[in-house]
Amino acid sequence: MNKETLFNITIGFIGVLFFVSLISTLIVWLQPSMNPNGNGPNGDDNEQITIIINEYRLYEDERLNFRFILADITMTATQQQQVTMNKFVTSQQVRLDQVSVYLEDLKELGIDIAQHDVDFDIDERTNNIDLKLFVPLRINESSTLTVYFQGDEEVIFLFDLSKNNDTIEGLINMDPNGDDDIIDQIVVDDLYRIKIIDVTEIAYKEILETLPDGSTQEMVLPSTAKLIGVRLNIESLGNQPIIVEAARFRIVEENQTALAFDKTIKVTGFHNIVSQEVYNTADGFVFFDIYSTDESFIRQLSEFEFKLNVSDQWIRRRVIE
Repeated sequence: MNKETLFNITIGFIGVLFFVSLISTLIVWLQPSMNPNGNGPNGDDNEQITIIINEYRLYEDERLNFRFILADITMTATQQQQVTMNKFVTSQQVRLDQVSVYLEDLKELGIDIAQHDVDFDIDERTNNIDLKLFVPLRINESSTLTVYFQGDEEVIFLFDLSKNNDTIEGLINMDPNGDDDIIDQIVVDDLYRIKIIDVTEIAYKEILETLPDGSTQEMVLPSTAKLIGVRLNIESLGNQPIIVEAARFRIVEENQTALAFDKTIKVTGFHNIVSQEVYNTADGFVFFDIYSTDESFIRQLSEFEFKLNVSDQWIRRRVIE
């Protein structure tokens, strides 16, 4: 055997050893890491965290340089999780424990988000919890916002920004748990609590009506018409949603009765609460067009009637004495 042949055999043998070593390394590298108990990377192949969005509203106002979401969520897990706000982070890199600058801007408009049962200081180890989140977001063209919960595993939940839009009027200067300065409160145990906050003439910019084909058109009221809003706070106390199906407003002395705007009519800058399914709490207005040349009509004896989905009976309350 000459030297050249021996050299070629040696090179070939070294090549085979290198190839075998490379394959072995790749197998080890690609194999999932296992803990001593033989389970998955986190020690439990069955570990799972689930987050469900029960209800949310997206708020915006031209006086703010951001929008925000108030959301009710439920988190369940097979293993207990340490739940704190610093574990919630949005796709816009906002941590939900670092929102003080947004809260200060809202306070300047008369809104104290803390009065709306938002969970800011939660620090609990649990595998089942209901939370109300305050989620600020920049104004841009995005149609969705993703929020990450960074627990034992990372879980995402997604908000659709094309629906559930609302205005901030229902949040201003109102304590949902207080009874001061309200007209009336109706409570049926295990069903609902409804507060009639006030009755006011609405200075609106425009009224839009959604047509059956999905298009919108501006609704123009006659010069003698006034737009009235009855502001409500609705809270469901049971397991079913509360819905204002219909409503009437009656000025007694003029014997005039107006029917509420249905859900196809939107008053820009205000939230129409008619036909909204309320699973937790919601604020908004029931709108009426009243025809009167008397500027004092808003102070005349008036009655507000409304029909809920959970009862066959109409509820009547005197709202202006």
